[in-house]
Amino acid sequence: MSFRLKKALRAVSFVLVCSLLAEHISYALPEKRVVGGGSWMVDREKGEKLLGFDLPPSIATVEDSYFSSPTTHNPPPTTLVFLLQDPHANFSGQLNLSKVLDILLQRNPAHYVFLEGGSGNESLSFLRKYAPKDKREQIAKQFLRQGKLQGSEYLDLTSNHNTLLYGVEDLSLYFQSLKAYQEVTKKRDKSFRYLERIEQTIKTLKPRLYNPSLLFLDEKRTKYEKNDLSLAQYLEILKTQSPKASSFFNLKLLNKLKKLEDSTHWKNASPKQRHTRLYSHLSKKLNLKALLKELKLLEDQTFKSLLHTKDEETLYNLDKLISLLKKLLNLSLTPEEYEEYQREKRIVDSGSWVVDKEKPTTHHPQPNTHDPSFLLSLTGFL
Repeated sequence: MSFRLKKALRAVSFVLVCSLLAEHISYALPEKRVVGGGSWMVDREKGEKLLGFDLPPSIATVEDSYFSSPTTHNPPPTTLVFLLQDPHANFSGQLNLSKVLDILLQRNPAHYVFLEGGSGNESLSFLRKYAPKDKREQIAKQFLRQGKLQGSEYLDLTSNHNTLLYGVEDLSLYFQSLKAYQEVTKKRDKSFRYLERIEQTIKTLKPRLYNPSLLFLDEKRTKYEKNDLSLAQYLEILKTQSPKASSFFNLKLLNKLKKLEDSTHWKNASPKQRHTRLYSHLSKKLNLKALLKELKLLEDQTFKSLLHTKDEETLYNLDKLISLLKKLLNLSLTPEEYEEYQREKRIVDSGSWVVDKEKPTTHHPQPNTHDPSFLLSLTGFL
């Protein structure tokens, strides 16, 4: 094996990165859990020990780490790999990516930074000689804002790191994905128009079928999804509707933070003091990922507790299905949402409901979502 190949095998690999949300808050991570022959470590303090330093919480957080088992890997491997995640084409997120890479490369010099969305040598360092650093930063930042450069490319242009950006995409699979995306974009406009008609029908039926408490909560959720209500305000509304709200650790912690912000002590503090206190509090206790899961669980529990009739339940499930379908057509479903989509699809397909304008419990389905061709016609091309 050549020296260069050995060196490449020992290199740190970077793929893309930095949660935009980490720009606003940092959060602690769950305790250690064992998986298979190794162990996944997601404890913040242990993450700092792994790195040998702490990443600034304003740009990134350590989500998890994996250590090989000595029983399955003997001697244990010495390669250290960093896998980074990022919000694509987001200026702030990509700028944070460049900062993270800069810190890691300073402390762990590596010959390669491996990238998705590329193939072979993607380095831009050959352009450094054509302009001074300040000019390169000015121009590169413009392209970064436009989404034409990634954070890794921005760093390559504006730093002196001796690192090769190397794309690791399988081009045949990459172009297959592009072709599949092209097929989706050709047909989804028609599907969206159909979904919007159903959505309007659902909106019309809600005041007729939903009981007052259910209708009130549904309206508040709509405002929250449109950013007309803050997370804290929406949580307060859910708490008034559900006695189970107090059983969620991170939601309780968020409520404490809200009370802290509303306190006189907080209001009299300087902006710097507020920033420091809030970051310190969040970084030690609040788990953002768990918080969002808890909110989703509380929301589902609260809505289901307010469903008193079969028509309410069916309309509620159909409403959720249409929302998930729109995300599916936009290719923005998370894995968890896709599983939820599969569940809701089965629920709606197995149900039977119909609504008449005068008597909302007749036997004439509008729209006929239980026709087997309904979902297939909307999603068969995906």
